[in-house]
Amino acid sequence: MLTGQLPFDGETATDTLAHIIEHQPDWEALPKDTPENIRVLLRSCLEKNPDQRLGDITEAALEIRETLSKPAITTLTKLRRMIKIIGVVAISVILSGVALKYISQKEVRPSSKQAYYLRGNEYFYRGYMEDDLKNAIRLYNSAIELDPNFALAYTQLARAYSRIYWFRYDRSEDQIARTKQAVDKAFELDPDLPEAHLALGQYYYHCHLDYDRALEQFDIARKGRPDDGEPLSMICFVKRQQGKCEEALDNIEEAYNLNPLSNSIASEAGTTCFHLHKYQKAEYYYTRAILLAPDMYNHYFFKAKLYLSWEGNTKKAREVLEEAIQNARGAEYPFIINLLVNIEIYDEHYQEALSLLSSWPSESFDAHFFFIPKELLYAQINGLMGNRQIEQSYYESARRILVAKIAEHPEDPRLHSSLGIAYAGLGLKEEAIAEGLQGRLLDLARIYCMVGDYGLAIYKLEDLLDIPGELSIPWINLDPAWDPLRDHPRFKKLIEQGNN
Repeated sequence: MLTGQLPFDGETATDTLAHIIEHQPDWEALPKDTPENIRVLLRSCLEKNPDQRLGDITEAALEIRETLSKPAITTLTKLRRMIKIIGVVAISVILSGVALKYISQKEVRPSSKQAYYLRGNEYFYRGYMEDDLKNAIRLYNSAIELDPNFALAYTQLARAYSRIYWFRYDRSEDQIARTKQAVDKAFELDPDLPEAHLALGQYYYHCHLDYDRALEQFDIARKGRPDDGEPLSMICFVKRQQGKCEEALDNIEEAYNLNPLSNSIASEAGTTCFHLHKYQKAEYYYTRAILLAPDMYNHYFFKAKLYLSWEGNTKKAREVLEEAIQNARGAEYPFIINLLVNIEIYDEHYQEALSLLSSWPSESFDAHFFFIPKELLYAQINGLMGNRQIEQSYYESARRILVAKIAEHPEDPRLHSSLGIAYAGLGLKEEAIAEGLQGRLLDLARIYCMVGDYGLAIYKLEDLLDIPGELSIPWINLDPAWDPLRDHPRFKKLIEQGNN
């Protein structure tokens, strides 16, 4: 890219491999202002002598990443991207050398710091499941044990710790402290490392919801890594939390252009479009994410929800979730099963909903944005079936469970939302509203509907439809929770306006 020619070329793959093996790149073709550390990196990647070349793929990948991280490099984005392309060629050198016996019998070192670090990244970027994050943490710590000065490993360790906190796997003060300790160590080792700023921003965002400080750090990371989509994707997440979804979309689409092979960035681009009701674009991004990572359940989950919001189409949503069950790890995750139960409810398949619910081994659906005891869903389904006595019994059971949970975690809005619904089901209006005010707005609207405050319920729905989010008229039409509002003049007008 810098020289206007490929370092090795051939008409066929075999010809190219032969060129790689037989010839040296034209080092004089590099621009005169190419920094010396870049020249050293390129020679390390493309050296024919196996004793002087990087030993394996993990070493090549890590050296490329560390070179790009050094603030002393002030090359253009064009140069940075060229290095990544050269890195691919470097891997080709290693692989072709193995195939044609041009390198020594030196094996990949599975216990090297690089191997532990890159293996940790594999788990970190798989998704947000607790086991994956814990495996990433274990591997980063193994890398650090081998090299206590491994700054990059500390940055990723901090990010994994903060995700554990954010996704509610561990909401303790100790978890916050572990995150900050890893961030501080990274800065101690390399104060100018862009990844350290990325980790610090994630700490402010995930552990403290300090959006301004988070954005400040993400912007520093972005300037240090201008061709990396991760800082831009983190900026997107914060902007979404602030309700600035158009700005968020600009950032995540730029991130996607930089990292078109990132399934997580593709999925987050889909979610941002989803919240803006740009449904066709969202569908494209979710389909792309599934293509890139067919084993990740969350891409299917959001695509299924997309069809409920976009078209009110339970058939398409089911098909996507069935595909998830066939292909994805974690397809039994609470997100998936809870959504399937709700789809059965929307389709008035109440017995199927009860059967699915009883097959779920846990006593609750515990996920990032909701905590729903099974009793709450049993109550709702039995209410729809006209089994009033059973309905009341389940609402009372749910109430007891949630009161006990709130005693342990009084600031958890998920618990207050569910307790408000349980109180509403029991006819305890004041208690229901008091809890609902501490939970999610959509659940508060549902609580108002359940206790007979139809005007307030419609008002909240109007507010929610006016801001970016998943709620839509087609989804409202599906959900029997809003049946008490169907004959209300304002609700009819709301539906009519939405349909038009």
